Amino acid sequence: MASEDRPVYHPKDAISATVRTTMILGGAGLFFSAVQNSLARQNVTGWGVFTRTGGTIGMFAAIGGTYEFARTAAANLREKDDSYNQAIGGFFAGGIVGLRMRSLPAVLGFGAALATLQGVFDYTGGKLDGYEPDASVDQYERKEQLRRNRRRPIEETLQEMGEGRGIYGPGYQERRRERIKQRYGIREQIDGLKSRGLDATARDANITRCLTEVNNLKTEISTHAYETAPHDQRTFDEVQILLS
Repeated sequence: MASEDRPVYHPKDAISATVRTTMILGGAGLFFSAVQNSLARQNVTGWGVFTRTGGTIGMFAAIGGTYEFARTAAANLREKDDSYNQAIGGFFAGGIVGLRMRSLPAVLGFGAALATLQGVFDYTGGKLDGYEPDASVDQYERKEQLRRNRRRPIEETLQEMGEGRGIYGPGYQERRRERIKQRYGIREQIDGLKSRGLDATARDANITRCLTEVNNLKTEISTHAYETAPHDQRTFDEVQILLS
């Protein structure tokens, strides 16, 4: 059953891959050799790229070819395409770097360092910006799944952030009207007119004071409406209709 679930490995041509990588890294080595040759203090000819700093070309080509051959050969022998192949290739490529020092500890040290670097880099996605998205998964469904997993209840959001800025709970308009009336004392004055038996002069004074507060509130709402986002201006319009 496990063998059926295991993906089928397709062998790779190690020779062609090695030649291709050797040519590419050899070209890079040629570029760096030319830079070294041009920065020399003494006068050198153009052939100094090969005669004087040609070791750089050979080092780059040897590192690239050894890495690619070891990586591809390990994948073919193991019949797996995973991070261990990158680590094996990195170990042999690092060993090539250590050979210049003619020391076994240097060979093992550089090999282990490059093997660790290549293995970890491939295991973490092989890219500096993370994993590539799976092409077999629909991106719309994947994003919807992420939203469902990370969606927070509206009650929790209102408790932490409060209402406003496009986040409103049920009954927001009614609570807002009550807060406006309580803030300007309109509710108390209206209730006072209903509960207390006042003479005509006191009743007229209270009515005038209520109307003044209403006009002040309408003026303030109209002033702030120009400083408010378009999606909140509708609320100010509703309040003005309520006070009219």
